Amino acid sequence: MRDRFPPRDRWSALGLAGIATTAVGLSVAAPVGLFAGAALCATWFLTRFGAVAFGAVLAGALVPGTVPPGPSGVLVILGLAGALAGELRDAAAPAEALVAFGALALVAAGVPTLAAQFPLWQTASGTAVVVAIVAYALYRYELVRLRLVEVDA
Repeated sequence: MRDRFPPRDRWSALGLAGIATTAVGLSVAAPVGLFAGAALCATWFLTRFGAVAFGAVLAGALVPGTVPPGPSGVLVILGLAGALAGELRDAAAPAEALVAFGALALVAAGVPTLAAQFPLWQTASGTAVVVAIVAYALYRYELVRLRLVEVDA
């Protein structure tokens, strides 16, 4: 059944269930979460991995940062992980999707723990610095891999 649909029209049942679980978790987390969940579902129809990133941003804004996370936090984290795992199956580049899955797991485990031990501004600043360094490293790696720059040994 999977091969009957063209690659762009494939629907991942696990991905859709993950996005729906995330939307339910967002609606439990805050009154505005219902609208955020609807926006997340609409984003999933446009771009799968973009919806996972958008869901992570919404989770950071709407889900209370407690350690351990409450029911809404667990629903959101499991939903995002399920959505990303569902897209690993149909991804044109599963290695990049696997890296995104690992990054989601690290952020889901690390940021709430750091937020419980340090002030929020330190946690946010540290996370932003780490993300910026990793993003630049990946950018440079791609330039070298595509041979757009020379490698000095």
